[in-house]
Amino acid sequence: MRLASDLTPVGWFLFGAMVLLILTYLYFWWMVIKASAHNHVSREKVTNRKLTASLAHAKRKGNTHRFLIQITTKGGALSVVQRGVDNVLAGVARYPVLQKVVWVEIITEDADEVAALRTRYRNAVIPVTPYLLPTDYRTPKDTRLKARALEYMVQQHRANPTDSYVVHYDEESVFTPDNLARLMHRLSRHPVGISEGMISYGLDWNETTLLNKAMESNRPFGCHECYSVMTSPPPMHLHGSNLVVRQDLENQIGWDIGNLDGSALIAEDLVFGLAAYLKFGKDVFGWHHTEMIEQPPFTT
Repeated sequence: MRLASDLTPVGWFLFGAMVLLILTYLYFWWMVIKASAHNHVSREKVTNRKLTASLAHAKRKGNTHRFLIQITTKGGALSVVQRGVDNVLAGVARYPVLQKVVWVEIITEDADEVAALRTRYRNAVIPVTPYLLPTDYRTPKDTRLKARALEYMVQQHRANPTDSYVVHYDEESVFTPDNLARLMHRLSRHPVGISEGMISYGLDWNETTLLNKAMESNRPFGCHECYSVMTSPPPMHLHGSNLVVRQDLENQIGWDIGNLDGSALIAEDLVFGLAAYLKFGKDVFGWHHTEMIEQPPFTT
């Protein structure tokens, strides 16, 4: 006895698509449950005193306890970059111990922005150093786009290495003052070579279109999946911001990923993650439990 009439080919296609959609959403919700069960976003109360003790603990153990905030921008978003830097400075003001262990570097292709950033932050309580990406700079493998800028900064760090974590920002990235402290408290107590954390996209939410809001509503599922990826390597995908890498590891791997028959590769974070897995193994990866906030795209 049949419960339904025979489906046409189109009907079977739609039925299969519906089943696939249901399975996809079940998978994503499983990622949410799994990440949430392990407290994937820290809300721990951190004080300057507690942070001081954590940094001293890391130093005593011989672990990395200094943090370089590296902001990568093509240019044209100066106020957005400044927002990220200003929040770092607000964090340092709220947690004075960070003055000893935090500094900021910005790599941009815009010479006017380099000058503006130098002027704005010349008297900042921590070093804020803008770098201009030379227009004629080429990597040995002719890497393009963001990875080219990242490789340029690796070359600067290879020439003057520091025992630090590189905290990767996109131009719109922000750590609130409390989350900046949480990140440094966490990694001082639980060191990880390469780690990521949750990203939320609430900045300037009302400025974007309804269509973009609808598309962005799926992003948190992907960030929950990142928890599983980073705690069960190899990493099948990474996000390039809220990525924290110990500088000595980054200097060994680099970002010179090459190109694809003359076209730019845009999966630099994935290539970096797989290269790190092949070189250092799964134990180098982890989750730092600290949320970063960014803005959604304003164009479709």
